Amino acid sequence: MTSSHLDIEVRLLVVKYGFEKVLTALAQARNSNIEDLRSMLQELERRPKSSQKKRPQQTAEQIVNKLDVDGPEKGELLKTLAHRFDSRVFLPNLRDVRLFLQEHGNEGVPKARHRAAEPLFRCLADLPLSELRRMVSVEGSQQSSWYSDLSAQIIGDVRQEPTAVRESPHNETD
Repeated sequence: MTSSHLDIEVRLLVVKYGFEKVLTALAQARNSNIEDLRSMLQELERRPKSSQKKRPQQTAEQIVNKLDVDGPEKGELLKTLAHRFDSRVFLPNLRDVRLFLQEHGNEGVPKARHRAAEPLFRCLADLPLSELRRMVSVEGSQQSSWYSDLSAQIIGDVRQEPTAVRESPHNETD
């Protein structure tokens, strides 16, 4: 039973029998007294909610700002790529990020695209300036994912000449 199901069940019990009777039944099930349960409940209410502890996910641009980069030009190029990454123009899918990192000798990519941003931009920061310039000079419309390559081949899109079709990213989440 998931926690949301449990929450619903408990709420139903409280509605049906009342809070005091449910609390008494819980105390009996735990072989303790009601006062112990009341103090446990008060302690739980004092604790901060787990959702308050979660840090908001960092954008690629925030990650780049924290990196120690060689020179201002490299920093600007990385910021441009970070903006494109955040807007899903540069390496739009987790599969694309994984392929890029694997091609550059990095293994163990996280299972979510936003979590892969930090290893990606650490890798990009180590690339030569000429390679970053080349990446930035490629217009967004020329950058493609495996899906856009496949769809272009299927429908015969003359505007985009497809690159080699990559494998389908079954069972991968973004």
